[in-house]
Amino acid sequence: MGQKRLHLVHTVGAILFVVLMSSHEVAALERWLVPNNSQCAANQTTNPCHLTLQDAVTQASAGDSIKVLPGTYPANVIITTKNITIYGVETARTFFTGNGSTALTVSAVTALMDIRNITFVNALVGIVVSNVSSQVNIKNNVFEVGNTATAIQVMDTSSPSIVNNTFYQNGTAISSAPNSLSIINNIFSGNSLAISANVLVDNILNNLFFQNGDIGPPTIIFNTVDPNYRGNVNNINIDTLFVDRAATITARDFHLISRPAITGHTSAGANSINNFSPPDVGAYGGSSSDTIPFPVSGLSGTSSLGSASIDLTWTLNKCYMVSGYNIYYNVNKSGPPYDNTADAGIPSPFPYSLPVTLPTASALTAPTNLTSSPGNGTLTLSWATVDKATGYEVTYKKSTDTTFSTPFFVNTPSVILAGLANPTPDGVPTYYDISIRAYYQTTFYLAVKDYYAANTPSKEALTFSNEAIASVGTATFGPASTIQDFPEPIVAQPSLPNKGCFIATAAYGSYSASQVQALRKFRDQYLLTNTVGRAFVGWYYTYGPMGAQFLNDHPGWKPVVRIALIPAVGAALFLTQTSTMTKFVSVMIISMLIVLVLYRNKLRPSGGIQ
Repeated sequence: MGQKRLHLVHTVGAILFVVLMSSHEVAALERWLVPNNSQCAANQTTNPCHLTLQDAVTQASAGDSIKVLPGTYPANVIITTKNITIYGVETARTFFTGNGSTALTVSAVTALMDIRNITFVNALVGIVVSNVSSQVNIKNNVFEVGNTATAIQVMDTSSPSIVNNTFYQNGTAISSAPNSLSIINNIFSGNSLAISANVLVDNILNNLFFQNGDIGPPTIIFNTVDPNYRGNVNNINIDTLFVDRAATITARDFHLISRPAITGHTSAGANSINNFSPPDVGAYGGSSSDTIPFPVSGLSGTSSLGSASIDLTWTLNKCYMVSGYNIYYNVNKSGPPYDNTADAGIPSPFPYSLPVTLPTASALTAPTNLTSSPGNGTLTLSWATVDKATGYEVTYKKSTDTTFSTPFFVNTPSVILAGLANPTPDGVPTYYDISIRAYYQTTFYLAVKDYYAANTPSKEALTFSNEAIASVGTATFGPASTIQDFPEPIVAQPSLPNKGCFIATAAYGSYSASQVQALRKFRDQYLLTNTVGRAFVGWYYTYGPMGAQFLNDHPGWKPVVRIALIPAVGAALFLTQTSTMTKFVSVMIISMLIVLVLYRNKLRPSGGIQ
């Protein structure tokens, strides 16, 4: 008896194990198709991530779904035997391109599947349905595959359901071998042929036709009083229909400006966007439409001096279902993420005035470590970053002038002053006085998203508009730091760096060497300030490059020259880097030592030893 019970337990356990394993094996997955890996789902075990449609279809099992994030994807994919749902997150910015061939082929599928919320472009055929024994739902897509191409080609008797699509300027919108199709709530605009002439009209319901070369079935009933039976409309004014039908991927927007003259068939359910029933026709009507508005563009912001508000303008979304705009912004920081939001609703008046609160400005210090590096007609300035500063004001003048130039502003602690005067041929420099001070200006970085429903993230644009930058309030300035310097000309022959101090530069191997800089300061402060010194500098500029060239050609002499320059460098350092008092005391001490030596020599007896 015990053995029978044990056997029964084992049998039940085995059955449960098989059931659990079977249920695990057939569990459907939602796969993600993304334009780059950064957009993959956080949990790629639950939501496998793919960069190509072909890889997603190959890896998918029957019953899986493929969620397609906005982007452009080469298609040219055959789906065979697998009932896979493929759907886009945002129809207007999710593109399958056929690259001049067939984008999607659905073949030998035996269970229900959906293809929705995709824009098909540049294809010989958008979707081919062949040898399918179950229904394929093709809904809420946009087809603009080409004016000689076919949007949907049905080659079997499966009678796919074609609901709430927009067919724009295709050669043929729907080509069908069978004569029984469900064609409901679609917009056919500017196609050479809308529907194959053999298709029966019984299930051609509530479609809108405009400027098609040939509608197709000759017995389609238009303008019936019954909105739920063949309520098709022809020749509506298209200019009041689509928001923007420009044939570019960035501009193509087939949302509706207003509700069209025809309402959709109620079998498609209420609009997912605004819950309105009966639904709209076209790709953005019915219960399966995506709920993402087309993103905002053209944002700009301005603020008058001293104002505590920003006037914002942007290109308003003309879709009639847009019910407002959210404004996002940061203070003194570019985003996203943005720290602040404001609901502008439908802005009236427009531009929209956004009130803002200005933070208290911090006291600023003078820039430190201000240095200048001369070039041919230029001075390159750099300094240490000033805490809390949002920018720097720079102004300069010739030392002989009385007024500074008009200030200009930079965001980083460096600037190049160009177009300055080089020294005269006899070596007389043109000195420039430069003044730099930090400033604080409250700067706002702003972006906008439109929405269909307030406080509903699923009905707000996925992406921000361009970022606008607006300075608000009055700038506050810190104390200035100043420096004086002059540009140095390029010496054409021999070909050496334009730095002056040619021999020292060659000897020490770098113009930035401290010894070279000491000699340069001595030249600026003591030689170029008098006639004799300028004459010496002119002579040196003529013959110094030759000596430098000799050292570069005979590097063995460089140590000798460095030793020979020690007294000159020491004197230059003493004269340029010590205070006036130190110089005075040093001169007095040296003078006293000289006097003492002379006095002792005078007291020493002459002649031999007494």
